[in-house]
Amino acid sequence: MWTIISNISTLRKQSTVVLTTHSMEEAEALCTKMGIMVDGQFKCFGSSQHIKDKYGLGFEIEVKVRPLSDTEIEQLKAKAGVTSEAVSKAGLAALMRKLGYEDMKHEIIEGGLGSDLHRVLTKTGKLYVDELMRWAHIERNGGQ
Repeated sequence: MWTIISNISTLRKQSTVVLTTHSMEEAEALCTKMGIMVDGQFKCFGSSQHIKDKYGLGFEIEVKVRPLSDTEIEQLKAKAGVTSEAVSKAGLAALMRKLGYEDMKHEIIEGGLGSDLHRVLTKTGKLYVDELMRWAHIERNGGQ
């Protein structure tokens, strides 16, 4: 579909193609001019560079974090003196303190960064320590 749209707009040069998208990447790849519409009104119109110069506030950075290996998890657990495979809600704060993740406990709530862990903890009454450590490592070192 994008090839057809691109051909219509670049080969014929007598056509205007109106594309609506929320993706700046998509708009840049397919359009020579673009506009920003808010509440049905055009707020800006021009090239992608014009819009970036006028309204761009920063950069988007993608960070990929290598997950902890099973060996690394076992080493970290041994270093912290953690021997259990799972933890209950009552023991979560103490475990996170032992592992050095105390500052992240407040995220294991409904709607927090750890909402998936919260759902598991609520449903089963426990969390596997390895999964908790994998989550904490990724959140602390790059997020998802």
